[in-house]
Amino acid sequence: MRKILWGLFSFFLSLGFGLFTTALSLFGGTGLFLALLLGGFVHISGTWLLYSLLTKKRFPKGMIKQEQNYISQLLDNAKKKIRQIQMARFRIKTLRMQQTISKMTKISTKIVKLIEENPGRYRGANHFFNTDLNSAAELIDKYVTLSNQPVKTMEINEALQTCEETLNDLTTSMEQELLDLLNDDVLYLEAESNVIKQTIQEVKAREQLKR
Repeated sequence: MRKILWGLFSFFLSLGFGLFTTALSLFGGTGLFLALLLGGFVHISGTWLLYSLLTKKRFPKGMIKQEQNYISQLLDNAKKKIRQIQMARFRIKTLRMQQTISKMTKISTKIVKLIEENPGRYRGANHFFNTDLNSAAELIDKYVTLSNQPVKTMEINEALQTCEETLNDLTTSMEQELLDLLNDDVLYLEAESNVIKQTIQEVKAREQLKR
């Protein structure tokens, strides 16, 4: 959503500048027109450069290109699956399942955003990308098909119940994976804090020895 809004903002800003340039050129002659045209080119180039910098994934130094492409593909596929799951939510009439899917999409979106910001940590979410999310999208698609059948047999009702239980389990699994990723952040911050504290103590000890 942020990328879309930024793209729209850049488009309308560039459009407005272009209209302004055209209007001035009608009254300012060829020299002014060329100057404004150059300014417009610089403006548009700068806008897209800033957009590229803001949306560029921060891959760790030393990561090979093939691994970067693999991570980008994982994220792109995950976003497609999440959109698929979100769309399916509007085709389900059961409030309980709507709530389950809503929770699942929120957790999934947080995991994807976390890996986007820290691509080097994708291994910690491999199970989410390659198993949980794919299974959830397939199950939800089958659930929608069965739940919208005009006639429901006992077998269909049992299948729907099993599907609901499995989706709840998948949501719990995704939630645990998100917590594990966040716990890694906590451990990293604690380690960094301990290093800083130790450094401060060493500096204070050296200052006391000098006295």
